Amino acid sequence: ISIKLTADIDVDGQLPMVTGTFTGTLDGGGHEIAGISQTLFNQFNGCAFDLTLKGNIDYTSQSIAFDTARKAASFALNAEGAQLSDIVSEVNITASRNDLNAGGIVGYSRAATYIRCEYSGDYNVEWTGDGGGVGGIVGWSNSSGGTTVFEECSFTGTITVSAGASGKEIYVGG
Repeated sequence: ISIKLTADIDVDGQLPMVTGTFTGTLDGGGHEIAGISQTLFNQFNGCAFDLTLKGNIDYTSQSIAFDTARKAASFALNAEGAQLSDIVSEVNITASRNDLNAGGIVGYSRAATYIRCEYSGDYNVEWTGDGGGVGGIVGWSNSSGGTTVFEECSFTGTITVSAGASGKEIYVGG
């Protein structure tokens, strides 16, 4: 499947998450999707480029896939073998969870490529138990199955982390 945006879209919090695995191409055409209130994709294994995301996602007030996935992000909760370029996220994210992988664009990544991706939102995370990772572009990158590549990516937002449990490892990166 191939999707190409031909204009800016304001979804006003009404865009549902794609719950299956997306393996196609998403061409943002240099446009934006504004008003995002939840992650666009559960599993993204395709190619996406030239897209800007704007909005606010508050996982603490929603009962969405995040509850079982233990991941939080604006574009995709999971990405494997994905190619993302020129993806800009200005989405503010709030999450509270045990064992969380939280990224500005992708929560959990394996063998993916990120080129000129940017995150400039504000990320507020509260860990309530086991450790995890939070990062400006990707929350956690798993190297098994291939290398994840970052080229010319940037993070200019803020990450605020509070840990409700002591003695747990929390990894934070830009």
